[in-house]
Amino acid sequence: MTELTDEEIGRRLSAARGYHRETFVQFAERLGKNRETIKRYETGKFAELGRPGVIERYVEKTDLPRTFFVINLQRLPEMEKADRLVQVMAPSERASFEERALEKALADESQLSGANGSGSAGSEPESETR
Repeated sequence: MTELTDEEIGRRLSAARGYHRETFVQFAERLGKNRETIKRYETGKFAELGRPGVIERYVEKTDLPRTFFVINLQRLPEMEKADRLVQVMAPSERASFEERALEKALADESQLSGANGSGSAGSEPESETR
């Protein structure tokens, strides 16, 4: 699975702000940051991504599912095709297919969590007043 970049997480934060229809100031308050920090984050300029718990904090603060922040968007066409196939399967085949797909998704997420939970070498602590 491809590891997400700071820029990709920034785009997702921008989308989360848009989803909530919030200004930079409102979204900054939601995340406990200041407006300039949110602007930097949305352009992928932050060293926070590799720190443990970052994605989970965004999930909690934005009320969006974890998959919103971690799913590999390049796999969406493949996922859509699989969903169409599942819709035409017999119920017993569908259950087996969904079980295998869930196992794979959990394994992929576990790999991603392991990669993101390892910390970033050389990351500077954020020196911002909240």
